[in-house]
Amino acid sequence: MDGYWRGLLAPIEADYRVATVPTVTRLDAATWQPVGSPTRGGAKCYLTFDTDFKWTFDATDDVPIMSGGLVAISRRWWNETGGYDSSMLGWGGENIDLSLRIWRCGGAIKAAKESYVAHMYRELGK
Repeated sequence: MDGYWRGLLAPIEADYRVATVPTVTRLDAATWQPVGSPTRGGAKCYLTFDTDFKWTFDATDDVPIMSGGLVAISRRWWNETGGYDSSMLGWGGENIDLSLRIWRCGGAIKAAKESYVAHMYRELGK
């Protein structure tokens, strides 16, 4: 996929306060083969009242909450928002924290729908 990064960088080049996220597809952890369509996945999450986040597939490019660790962001905006909170020692929640700070500090998170990253989901205990 030549140029996969263009969709991630173009919005940031237009406004340094925009972070972008790719479409996350599935990769089988045992075989390293795509699961389902390699171009069908999610890029957008939303937060529920029990602090869980779920995938959403609406038609806009706005991303309420990004999935963890899969983000393109300018160094300037990363530093201005404080990046990841160094007090968060365990796994989970950093995506929610950074997403809320990006939005509350006047930035935006956009889906780069033509950029794909495969993720290996693993079952707990295996």
